[in-house]
Amino acid sequence: MNASDPGRLIAADIMGRTVWASPREIVQRLTKINAALVSERLEHRVDQRASAYSLCSKTAIGLRAQVRERTVELKRAL
Repeated sequence: MNASDPGRLIAADIMGRTVWASPREIVQRLTKINAALVSERLEHRVDQRASAYSLCSKTAIGLRAQVRERTVELKRAL
């Protein structure tokens, strides 16, 4: 067997563990891990955007209520 033979086992550090597998298996594992991390990152980004929108929306509602209250107070004062 030569070094480029996909049936040859090699050692790889995957997530802090030494794994003995063929180069093809290592690539498959790393591809799967990468896909999971990308998916998690996208979900986190969507959650952050939803949280930012929610915060902005709540702030706008609160400000609207303050404007109404102060407008009523101003009309009473005049």
